This record gives sequence, structure tokens and C-alpha cells, in this order.
Amino acid sequence: GLSGETTAGGARRIDWVLRQPVEIFILALGGNDGLRGVDPAVSQKNLQTIIDRVRAARSAKAGPSLRRASRLQPK
Repeated sequence: GLSGETTAGGARRIDWVLRQPVEIFILALGGNDGLRGVDPAVSQKNLQTIIDRVRAARSAKAGPSLRRASRLQPK
């Protein structure tokens, strides 16, 4: 993130962030919204937008990639 980042800025940049490989995503935004007097409902909407996009990106990449261990497969 960026110093002074708001949830609105994070929501605008999330698609750019997700273009890169992401193994762990930590969302730590909202404090600056409070300092700037942003309505908490607006902050919550922006945070939910970010969470939804991260989940969608993970599910699109995860797909049906689970495999059984070879010792568990029928012979």
C-alpha cells in the first residue's frame, strides 16, 4: 500500500495489484478514512469491493487443481 492510502484508493488499485502473483494478501486500510472523516458505510463498501475482487481472483486461479495423492488413487 501507500502512505496515506484510503479504502477508495485501494479499491481503485486492486485490479492492478492482482495482476501480479499474490500468495498472501493482507488488507490493512481504513485508518486514513477515519482521519479524513469518511462515512464508515463508504469505507465498508470499499473494503468489501477489495475483498470480493481478491476472492474472485483466487477462485479463478485455483480452479479444479486439486489432485489425489497417487497412493490414494484406485489401482
